[in-house]
Amino acid sequence: MIKDGMSKKTKKQKIIASYRNKLRLLESQKRDYELKQEIKEEKEEKQNLPKKEKDKIIKDIQKDNTYSNYFKTDFKKSLIITILILGFEIGLYTAAINNFVPFLK
Repeated sequence: MIKDGMSKKTKKQKIIASYRNKLRLLESQKRDYELKQEIKEEKEEKQNLPKKEKDKIIKDIQKDNTYSNYFKTDFKKSLIITILILGFEIGLYTAAINNFVPFLK
């Protein structure tokens, strides 16, 4: 039943292969456990931040919000001024074409 090119594993080789598989399994479980521990420690550190650091973080977030609000209001003002200037120029151009203003010739 066994072909000439294929050799059968000995009992010793089977035991070694079994131990090797068990070792791989244990190593992967150990890695998973260590990763879970690191994540758990990071969460605990974040939860145990002193009140001053939490307040500082909150203030930084609020500053970012105020900067974005300033940007939005400045952008709106710039857009309105640009539209007004373009409207004025278009008005002058049409006035010059239709000879409404004699000094624009």
